[in-house]
Amino acid sequence: MTTDPAKTLRAATAAPTAHPPLMRWHEVAELTALRGYPCISVLLPTAPAERMTEEDAAILAGLVGQVGERLGEADGLLGAKHLMAELRAITTGLSQEPTTAALAVYVNLAYSRVLHLPAPVEPRAVVEATFATRDLVRALHRSPPHLIVTLRPDCAHIFDAQGGSLRARDVISATGCDHTSWTADPRTLESYATQTFLGEVDVALRRHRQAHPRPLVLGGAWGLTAALRQRSSNLHRLAGILAPAECVSEHAMLAASSRLLEAYLATREAESLALVEETAAQRPDQLATGIHAVWDTARTARPRMLAVEDGYTVPGHPTERTGPEGDILQDLRDGGSDEATDPEPVHDLVDDLIEIVIQRGGEVALVRDGHLTHRHHVALVTHPRP
Repeated sequence: MTTDPAKTLRAATAAPTAHPPLMRWHEVAELTALRGYPCISVLLPTAPAERMTEEDAAILAGLVGQVGERLGEADGLLGAKHLMAELRAITTGLSQEPTTAALAVYVNLAYSRVLHLPAPVEPRAVVEATFATRDLVRALHRSPPHLIVTLRPDCAHIFDAQGGSLRARDVISATGCDHTSWTADPRTLESYATQTFLGEVDVALRRHRQAHPRPLVLGGAWGLTAALRQRSSNLHRLAGILAPAECVSEHAMLAASSRLLEAYLATREAESLALVEETAAQRPDQLATGIHAVWDTARTARPRMLAVEDGYTVPGHPTERTGPEGDILQDLRDGGSDEATDPEPVHDLVDDLIEIVIQRGGEVALVRDGHLTHRHHVALVTHPRP
């Protein structure tokens, strides 16, 4: 028997928490659309705590100081004082608030945003014509979309976990089960009611996995999770098991599943690389490799998946000659670049490429350096052209 998941999400994550909400993919896409010098980006790894540690607060203050120095170098920059006042007000408030694994602060003359990240980043302060979003992509890449199934004393929940949030997909009632045996040896969980319940969970799991083929995390009572693993044929791409204590709140489930998915990333990387090679062999017209070809294809075809080595960078402005053949990369901005009004160069063309793919609905896979050398460090798989 199923019930309304919307009514039970609060019950499944009812434990009070002071933890801030984690970043979501749509927020990254929003940031990629904002341009115009100066865009200030401050990124800081933090120790998860109910209040920012003194050490993290000191590092954050130092990064804000670096921003002030860089803005001070731009003599007569309109709005510089306002931007620094805004940045200092935001970061002063953050020093009194809870922290997760990392945070990112973005400020320009028309926009400000604080994002809490599910994975650490390198501390840095950036002042450019665009926001620094590659760290966000890297952090979210370490927490890919996945399903979480929790087995509770009265029901099972199926959650869609994506971009730092949970969405309840289904709830299966466990009415009639002997709850006292759930932590015992799974061989004792043989009552008709319990086996019927596990069968209903398995059917629902198969339905959701067919609709959403993504990694899976199980959690909850040890006896039931073990029993489900024994009987289910729908546990492919299982990333790991959450302990009962890790299922008490949304934040706890997301944090614990993120740790489990760290080990799963090696498999995800292999799948991305396999897709590149399969496309090269079977559908070469849907594959572009090398920064120049990928750049052009990302804007003219419908991106499916961009695979790029984690440390690969192409410094410069989109209109510079960046390749040995002297190819010109077209400017991203509508109408082209005006050097008189837009003097600040874009730091990394790969960052811009990632932004294009995200904006156009494609996925991004960051792989270890050296794994795409034969593809010139970057490859784009596209959907078939209409």
